[in-house]
This record gives sequence, C-alpha cells and structure tokens, in this order.
Amino acid sequence: MSTQPNTLNRNWPVIPLKYLATLITGSTPPKHDTANYDETGIPWIKPDDLNGLLPVETSEERLSATGESVSRVIPEGTALVCCIGTVGKIGVAGTRLATNQQINSVVFDRPKMLSAKYGVYALMSSEQEHIRCANKVVVAILNKSGQGNIPLSAPPIPEQCRIAAYLDEQTGKIDRLMEMRRRQMALLKEQRAALIQQAVTRGLNPNVPMKDSGLPWLGEIPAHWAVMPVKYAARISRGRFGHRPRTDPVLYDGPYPFVQTGDVATAKKFLTSYTQTLTEKGYSVSVEFPAGTLLMAIAANIGDLAILGINACLPDSIVGFFPYTGIDVEFLYYQLSCMQSRLHALAPENTQMNLNIDRLSPEKIVVPPHEEQKEICRRINESEAKIESTQSAYARQLTLLAEYRAALIHECVTGQRTVTQRTAVETRPTKANVHFLRAVLCSEIVHRLHQEPTFGRVKLEKILFLSEAYAGIDLEGRYQRAAAGPFDNRALRSAESQIQKQKWYRPVKGEKGTRYVPMEKAGGHQKYFPRYWPEQQPKFDRLVELLRSFDTEQCEIVATLFAVWKDGLRADQPCTDADIVEEVLTQWHPSKQRIPRERWLNALQWMKQEGLTP
Repeated sequence: MSTQPNTLNRNWPVIPLKYLATLITGSTPPKHDTANYDETGIPWIKPDDLNGLLPVETSEERLSATGESVSRVIPEGTALVCCIGTVGKIGVAGTRLATNQQINSVVFDRPKMLSAKYGVYALMSSEQEHIRCANKVVVAILNKSGQGNIPLSAPPIPEQCRIAAYLDEQTGKIDRLMEMRRRQMALLKEQRAALIQQAVTRGLNPNVPMKDSGLPWLGEIPAHWAVMPVKYAARISRGRFGHRPRTDPVLYDGPYPFVQTGDVATAKKFLTSYTQTLTEKGYSVSVEFPAGTLLMAIAANIGDLAILGINACLPDSIVGFFPYTGIDVEFLYYQLSCMQSRLHALAPENTQMNLNIDRLSPEKIVVPPHEEQKEICRRINESEAKIESTQSAYARQLTLLAEYRAALIHECVTGQRTVTQRTAVETRPTKANVHFLRAVLCSEIVHRLHQEPTFGRVKLEKILFLSEAYAGIDLEGRYQRAAAGPFDNRALRSAESQIQKQKWYRPVKGEKGTRYVPMEKAGGHQKYFPRYWPEQQPKFDRLVELLRSFDTEQCEIVATLFAVWKDGLRADQPCTDADIVEEVLTQWHPSKQRIPRERWLNALQWMKQEGLTP
C-alpha cells in the first residue's frame, strides 16, 4: 500500500508508539520438534497472511498447546505489522493467534490514550515512516525499539472514535467497489476462455452442419473440419541444455536470450522478454529456436503457451511447434490453450509432473480449413482486444481506488481531513425531492471548484452529467445530444434556482461566461451530501479531482465520449475506440466536428488509463 508522508496535525498530541501500545515480537517454535505444530491448533501467522483490515483468522501452519507454551500468543483485535522484509505491511488479528519473528504485534492496551480501531488506521498511515526507519543493509529490518519511536497522533478519544467509524464506513464502500471490479475482471477472464473454446472447437457459424469428433472430451465439431494427431499438424522439437551442473556461472549472462518456463508462463501470447541469457559456452549446449515458434512448457507449469517474438535458446523443459503447411501457428496456439486439463491428464502421476514428445505427438486436435483458421484468429483477436481494454481500465480503477483509500486514511488520522460528528438524524437515510437533490450536488461541485479559473456553467453541466453517468448519483437527468452536450438545460436551471433560493451560491453572468459567487449560507449544503450519496462519494471525489484543471472543451470531450460509450454498451453495439469516435462525429451534433478526430482518440486513451469508463 502506498501512503503519504507522515505529516501530523500539531494541534493533536504526537506520541511515540511505545507509549501508546505494547509491542510484541513473534517467534518460531523449533521446527525439528513436531509436537509444536498441530493442524487443529491456533494460527501461526507469517507476513504473507497479512491482509490490511481483513481480519486474519487462519494460516497454513498452526501451533499445538506445546507450541503455544513457547510462543507469544496475542489477543483478537491486535494490529500485526511486518518489520522484516515488506516492512509496514499490516494485518489485524481476527482471533487469538501467534506470529513468527518477522511480525511485531501492537497491542493497544491504553484505551484512555488510543482506541484500538483508530490505532490500526494510524499504523496503516505510518507505513512510509516504518520503511524510513528500517535498516536496509540487505533485508529491510525494523526492530521493536525503532518501531516504538514512530510517532502517532493521538486526538481526544471521542474524535478517535469518530475518525475510526468514518473510516470503517468509507473504506467499506471502497472495498466493496474494489471487490465488484475484481469479480468483473474474473468474469471477463472466464468470458475470454469461453469465447476461445467456442471459436476453436465449434467455429464461428452456429448454423453449420456438425459431426461427432470421435473425441469423448470434445463432442461435436463442424462437419467440414478434420481431426488429426498433433504430430501431423506440426513438427515438435524439444529444447536442450546438456551441461551439468546447470548452475555453472560460465554458461550465463552472455548475448543469447535463454527462455525458461517462467517466461512462457508470464507471456500473454507473444514472448519478447526473458530473464536469462547465455554465453557462447551456454549457447553451445543449448539449441536456438526462431521467432514465430509456438512454445509449450512440458515441465513445472505444464501446457503454458507462447509464440516466440525473438530468436531464443530453450531448455529441455520447453518444446517448440513448427506448423506444417495449412496450419496457422496462432490457431494452433488457441487450440492447444483449450486443452490444458487434457495435457495435465497426460502427465505421469508417479513422478514430478512432466510431458514428453512421445506422449504429446499422438494427442488429437481439430483443424478447420486454413482460411477459416485465420478468420477465427482475427475474430478472437478483436474480442480479446476489447476484453483487454476493459481489463486494463478495471485494473487502473483498482489502482486509483487503492490510492484514494490510502490517502483518505492518511488525511483522517493526521488531521488533514476534518471528520465532524454526525447525529443519528444526520446519518439516517433521507429522501428529498429531485430539485433539492440537484441543488445539493450542484453546490458541492461549485463549492469545490468555483475558485478554479476554468470553472463555469458548461463545465458544471458536464460534471453534473458525469456525476450521474459515472458516479451513479441518480438525479433523473434527461441529457440531450446538443452542441455542447450532453446537456439538460431544464435540470441545470432548476439547480441554479435552488442554490440561490437556499442562499448557497449565486450564478453571475460576465464577459467570460457564468461564474458562481458564494452567498451568506455558502457551505450549508455539506451536511446533506454524505446523507444522500454515501456509496457514490468515492467515485464522485475522484471525478472532481480528475477534471479540476480541465477547461470547458476538455470536459465536453470527456462527457461526450462517456455518453456515447455508455449508450453503445446499453444498446449492445460495438464499442471500439474507432466506433465511439465515429458515433460522436457523425451521429451527435455538427459542432463536434470542430475537434480533430485524433484528440477524441487521445481522450479515450486517457479515460481508460484513469478508469473513467462506463
């Protein structure tokens, strides 16, 4: 987790950790004495088990009663901080447990000085301070004495409780958003696998006549496709590395790329990077394969595939496929990628799992006509590009949410963000008419941006639209494909009337457009915003910061692209970058054509990078 520097609020007491909690360094009961370990005992935690605020309740290794007696057992709710290796990584004990010596347990046992819940958040915010204080000679190490001197802010206990409750609520929302994105990414991965499976075993035409493939694990295939052993589709050649010992340093760090099974595993399809090279001596005991060769790992990560994008030497744990005439290498890649479980079944169970050419060669595959193979690959590539684009956007959103979460915790526990007391009435979900809701949202945007030189009426309208379309704040907007659209003039005039009626802000027209001037009750809307949209606030906060410095035309571009993209997804239409921009330029309003196509395309790339996507 990346956090901000530990700048503390000097209006709060700043106290070294050792005066706020008891620090306990874990230990490892002797491994040679098996009586110390028991599958039914208490969890014995190591750094890999730490997972932020998610309570740690289980582990691969557990301690018996004997193991407990020679360990330091800590209570539920204790903060766990890694102080050797990944210094600053944190977890929370979800049950009674023990840890190894890489972890210091922080027991907040002075409740009049620091509440345990607040203490955990304060420790999360101090990750960079932990790293700064660590000894980094070989492996980063922070001893108990050094950790005890790390300063934490200790506001009054009621304020600590408010901050902890607020962060529980806000981080919970962020975590739910992140989990939703992870589920969506997993579904996209499944969608990709299903798409490839369907295309390379059933083809693209659902109405084509079918026949029995004769392969129990496959079923029916198109009637005009052939079934043949792999050895008739491609020549298979095994890599070589004959020198012993393999670790001899004279073999490595030369000019020749040496691809290993791990490189194949991490390549997405085309392999162009590698982690090892060979000298002339190493090259002489291996064999070089040309670019374009289809690679398969036959040991360790069996069945992993990649197409060589460079000339490279291979060890004997990898085989290369050289397709015969009429077999497309990319189609063979997709065909074999659908046979992972089948390939694993071929490996002997009584030895370390591995394949050989004799076992692989007779294995049967299905082969369409060559032109159909190429069309299948083209269609798969198109679909993969869309899925990859969406996956990248989701991954970027996860990164941004994690950064926002870390910054939010840091700002709250260091006093940079004020957390005010909310009464039971204030926290109870409240209904309001849509006109008042628009006024609250409009005022929040104006409140944050009215001093920006780029802010005016059109920019406000674009952020109002994106607050609905992206952040999910439903205000019943009816946005039109107007010249400066998306635009809902009726809703905006309603909001401007309301914010003036509430004496929050007043729109003033000038030579350079409309600006918004604070009135006597400016800021009065703020007590309503978190009541109406607690779940949507993280995305709204992110939206406002992304567009803060944008001028009117930049905001128009982003809002227009978002609107077209979302409409296309809703109508189940193609949504490539080219499709979206074409729709903007030909189906929206002629005024959009004043902006060059390249600028629209660049904006789409920026939106994907920043996670500003439907």
